[in-house]
Amino acid sequence: MRRALFVVAGLAAAGLVSGCEKGDGFATWSTGLRVHGTGVVTEVSIAYTQVEGDEAKESNGFQTGGALVMGSTGKLRTEKRTDLVTDWQVVGQTRTENPLVPGKPVFGDVPVAIVEGVEVESGWSDARESIIIEHKGGEHEGETYRQSFIDRATRASTWGFAGDEYVVRFSDLTLLWDPDLVEKWHATRTPLPGLDYLTLADAGVGDFWVHPNGRTLHKVVAREQTPNRMFTGVKVELRETGNYDARNVIETCLHTTEDVDEANTVTDDGWLQPGFDHPELLMPAVRLDPGCSGDFLHHKVGYEWWRSNTLVAEDATYFTIAITDFGWHWYDDASKSRMTAKVAPNNPPPDIRKYVVFTVTERHVVWNADKWEDVNTPWSRQ
Repeated sequence: MRRALFVVAGLAAAGLVSGCEKGDGFATWSTGLRVHGTGVVTEVSIAYTQVEGDEAKESNGFQTGGALVMGSTGKLRTEKRTDLVTDWQVVGQTRTENPLVPGKPVFGDVPVAIVEGVEVESGWSDARESIIIEHKGGEHEGETYRQSFIDRATRASTWGFAGDEYVVRFSDLTLLWDPDLVEKWHATRTPLPGLDYLTLADAGVGDFWVHPNGRTLHKVVAREQTPNRMFTGVKVELRETGNYDARNVIETCLHTTEDVDEANTVTDDGWLQPGFDHPELLMPAVRLDPGCSGDFLHHKVGYEWWRSNTLVAEDATYFTIAITDFGWHWYDDASKSRMTAKVAPNNPPPDIRKYVVFTVTERHVVWNADKWEDVNTPWSRQ
């Protein structure tokens, strides 16, 4: 799923424009429906390092040489606030032949509302960084502080809404015509990129369900006004726990495989084929689990308010992890420095261990719809 401002605009704004009715077993959205909203996103990001066998610790990296070699370079903590304005409108209707997996296995025309949206962001960020350096044979730590303003950014996008048992968003509209959609779902049993599952259609107080990712639990706990008291809807509590432990990212995100030691596969006698006859040519390599690439969701708690299958408010906290560096590292006696590699060297030194550098971000989202109206579009019925 898309990550840039993922949880704010990707989910919050995604459900935003779905003023919905139910017909022929499917959810539908009226052409011309427009929803405007505002929100604030606050983020705190902290850098960590971890070495195989140890728990993660707050650090921005490793010293590469000198008396402090292999030690921490310091710490980095960044705070960021973003003001968000969203404006979305249903501009037309189409249909897809694809069933909405993993909902009812219904084949045939599924109505899809096509949405155009604009999102505007602005804000500021603060960064505090401690720097550890070698000074007169010892360790000296200093601190820097930087404040910067985030340039105003405007993004436009188009997506689709559809729903039977679940309301979904087609962030990738090519999925409307993808003949292999069902096969992909059965093969992976995970949400497909570009297809976001938002909520249970027509949810009522007491309803409970599990997101197709198998981790997010939803329960409708009340029917009440949104925090800004502009709309009434069902209040859904969400709890999500990822399969990742931020204290031990190495165990969950790094895998050891065997790779060819290409530097030693050609000899005076010709090409050597690694494997049974020459196992020494297969070197341990560190690979990143695909589920840990980019910013991946580690944990989520909070509430959403839905009116007619449309998200009208959100107050949630998301915890994401971003891996910035990983591999093997060791101390090299000859150069008196730290060495790194994705594939271990031939005859690896005894102190070689896996390492990872990553950032944990806590993102708090408060967003409310403040306008809901039906207005004409260039394609609206007159």
